[in-house]
Amino acid sequence: MVKGTHRGKVKDGAGAADSGSGVVAEASTSSAALAETSRTAAARRQPLRGVVRKGRQSPSALSVAVFLSKKGKLVRKKAGPSSSRRVRNASGHNRLGSVLADPCVQPHRFTLAELREITHDFSDEQLLGEGAFGKVYKGVLQNGDTIAVKRLKLTMAVIQDKQYENEARHLMRLKHPNIVQLVGYCSETEKKLVPYNGIFVYAEEFERLLCLEYLPKGNLRRHLSDEYSGLDWSTRYKIIEGICYGLHYLHEEWQVTPIIHMDLKPANIMLDGNMVPKIADFGLSRLFGEEQTRTCTRSCNGTPGYMAPEYIDKGIISKKLDIFSLGVIIIEIMTGHKEYPDETETSSQQYIELVLNKWRHRPRKAPGYTSGDIDYQQIKRCIQIGLLCVKFDQVKRPTIRQIIKMLDGTEGAEAECFDERKDDMDPRDNLGRCMDASKGFGFSDVAKARARSEVAKARASYTKVVCCDFSSDGKLLATGGHDKKVVLWGTEPLRPKSVLEEHSFLITDVRFSPSMSRLATSSFDKTVRVWDADNTDYSLRTFTGHSASVMSLDFHPNKEDMICSCDSDGEVRSWSINNGSCLTCVKVFKGGATQMRFQPCKGKYLAVASDKTIYILDGVTQHACRNPLQVGCQGSLLKSV
Repeated sequence: MVKGTHRGKVKDGAGAADSGSGVVAEASTSSAALAETSRTAAARRQPLRGVVRKGRQSPSALSVAVFLSKKGKLVRKKAGPSSSRRVRNASGHNRLGSVLADPCVQPHRFTLAELREITHDFSDEQLLGEGAFGKVYKGVLQNGDTIAVKRLKLTMAVIQDKQYENEARHLMRLKHPNIVQLVGYCSETEKKLVPYNGIFVYAEEFERLLCLEYLPKGNLRRHLSDEYSGLDWSTRYKIIEGICYGLHYLHEEWQVTPIIHMDLKPANIMLDGNMVPKIADFGLSRLFGEEQTRTCTRSCNGTPGYMAPEYIDKGIISKKLDIFSLGVIIIEIMTGHKEYPDETETSSQQYIELVLNKWRHRPRKAPGYTSGDIDYQQIKRCIQIGLLCVKFDQVKRPTIRQIIKMLDGTEGAEAECFDERKDDMDPRDNLGRCMDASKGFGFSDVAKARARSEVAKARASYTKVVCCDFSSDGKLLATGGHDKKVVLWGTEPLRPKSVLEEHSFLITDVRFSPSMSRLATSSFDKTVRVWDADNTDYSLRTFTGHSASVMSLDFHPNKEDMICSCDSDGEVRSWSINNGSCLTCVKVFKGGATQMRFQPCKGKYLAVASDKTIYILDGVTQHACRNPLQVGCQGSLLKSV
């Protein structure tokens, strides 16, 4: 027998609800009472039709209250007037329209009824997509504007109304061209009659929805393709750049606290009508909490390919988690797939060359597409950034601020602050670092030097220039330095003609071939590159094989196909430009080399300088053919050793 009218929460597995005052409702209800209850429930259910779909809520997201009279009947409550609901719907449409039209207008909280109306009661015809956190529906306002309505899944701990409202209002203050704008939200708790342990009870069911700007091009996933088809390079670069700027806003510009996305992937990057990328789902970690977000993202198919290893293995959450995901996305935008090489230098260099070569061949496969439409330096820079972002050690990944500087060209793709190679370099490379820190180069118009009225300084950038070379006719000048760039200058008048940007560390030497048709460069990145002096869009050859930083190089004066290089480990190599092979490899001395030069005209000898010793080698075999020369501190010859 029920004693008194009461309201309480039903405990899991309990037969009745405890009101907290010791009064309980007995589960032994007569069949007549149950039948009457069912009829009453059927009549009462009409205003609540469609509120909650079967299977949307888990028991933990369901709060049940019992409303019984002394006779076991349900306590009736008045239904709200439908006319006022229609008025609210119209005003809600106006508010949504004003938010879309003016970004300065602050979004508002909307009712579930308003959102049901514009999505046709969340019909399948309006469904745009589904992710780990819920389904997204298309909503059309009365004024014709379109928005996206995200109906969040509540499969775990329920977000309380006040907490959800606070977080939603916080997220609605975020406004940036490269993040999806939140234009409104809904947080409601509805009651529905459900059978429970032989009686009908009211169940509280929670609805949490987000209203977002509608992006007609959908997500980035559907636009990915390989290098030979799909989006052109300028569009891909614009997308990469936009994603980086959006992430920079979340990590660095938002004045309250940094926002870590935790699930950055192509499916969460939307595109507007002009293919401008906008990051979506960036605030769900705040709405749901990190633990629930972690559970959702790990259970979503495909997402692990974008997760950082420290997150998968140890659950570590930091900004570098998003940086790893960004790196995978950049690689996928450029190549159409997520695969990338291991962290060995050789494999990375080969991968970069592979991607570049594929883009170089794209014009041949795309009618009407010319090489002038592709910026190979941007391609090189972006693939370098992508590989840096997917480093296994999060400490070695760049920050988003550094990535923006790389894209702008104000910082190299292997900045010292996050470069891992500084720990892996041979200690003898310190010789090269010392040289790097001390060398500089200035070019002046000698005829006007006395008057000092005009001084033309040929510099690769704001950093030091460490090497230079004139073409044999004096019409071209090549300079290289700390910024990893080689600048090719015309001397009549003195002005830059082109910039070569494929090296990943500072440039150590530049040399023109005797015929002036080729230009060779060496770098701390342990590579030698050969360029066409008339077309420097990309290198003709890249030679790898040196175990240490390449310090110097030179063309053989009589063999246009032959070039030699030396490194800071005392190794001298000769290369065939035509077939790309290494001709000779000789370990000449223990210390590091600083410079090498062929004997002019004949090329019979090759001189290699190391500290205070000069080694004379055979110009073809690179074996020692003369005794080394020992030089004193003042440059005087001490002895032949």
